[in-house]
Amino acid sequence: MNEKINRQLENEPNTWIFQISSLITLFALLIWSSSALEYRGSSGGMTIVTNIVTGIFTPDMDLLFNFTEQGVPYLLLETICIAFLGTVVGAILA
Repeated sequence: MNEKINRQLENEPNTWIFQISSLITLFALLIWSSSALEYRGSSGGMTIVTNIVTGIFTPDMDLLFNFTEQGVPYLLLETICIAFLGTVVGAILA
C-alpha cells in the first residue's frame, strides 16, 4: 500500500513555485498597503478605557432611570423596536 501512496505523491504536480510566489505577492501587497498608514501616537486610549471601567462600576443612576429620549429605558425600547422592524423587513424579503 505504501508503494501506491508513493506513486500517487510522485504524480502530484509540484506547486511549491506557485505557493512561494503567492506568498511573496501577498507580503508585497501587505507592505505596499501599510505605506498609507499614519501613526501619530496614542490619542488618549487609556483615558477612554479608564472612563469605561469607571462607568461600569459606578453607573449614573439619573441616566438609568430617566425615561426621556436620553435615558437608558427609552434607548432600550428603541433598540428592541429597531430589531423587531429589521426582523419584519427580513421576513418580508425572504
